[in-house]
Amino acid sequence: MSIELMNYTLNEKLSDYISKLRVGVVCSRQIVNLLWRVGIDRIMYLGDFITPQDVFCDVSLDLDDANSYDVPESRENTLVVSHLAESLDVKTFKRAMRGCDLIIAHRYCRISAEVAEMLGVPFIPTIVTNILPEDIIERIDIIDKLEKFLPKNPICYSFLCSAQVIEALRLSIDGNTIIAPEAYIPSEKPPFFKKSKIW
Repeated sequence: MSIELMNYTLNEKLSDYISKLRVGVVCSRQIVNLLWRVGIDRIMYLGDFITPQDVFCDVSLDLDDANSYDVPESRENTLVVSHLAESLDVKTFKRAMRGCDLIIAHRYCRISAEVAEMLGVPFIPTIVTNILPEDIIERIDIIDKLEKFLPKNPICYSFLCSAQVIEALRLSIDGNTIIAPEAYIPSEKPPFFKKSKIW
């Protein structure tokens, strides 16, 4: 499978538009770093307890980050919400994500999807697709099971994060993106993504 890379020239107008996007990210420091690098600096982040497996997969984490709470460094115009995601109820989670244009989650997919639906924004789970708000509630049990596809090795995880950021940009710029039920499921073996329908 080949996911098309972006063919956009980041002119001043497009860069200004991208910088105003607000993206909610749940439990993926690598996504946060990629978003910063493409010019999105309005990020609502909910972290979690970092395990040694997280440090192995997410190349943006240091070895010293294992067995600690995930609080990325603040940067200018970036809001970092440092709650443990597992301790949040739907109301608090929704308040933390208020104002986001989309939500990307690598853990707590069910509550993240419910909040995306309440806010009326697209949701990107642990695969490469955009789930529109109107599809979330009737498919919540399927969405809840998507966490099992999160890659366990750093190369596959990096591919997934990069593809998800590209899809987030494509959705925001021109809407030319992968919409559920179409999806690319990450795989630990080449070609690293398998085209599929999730429902």
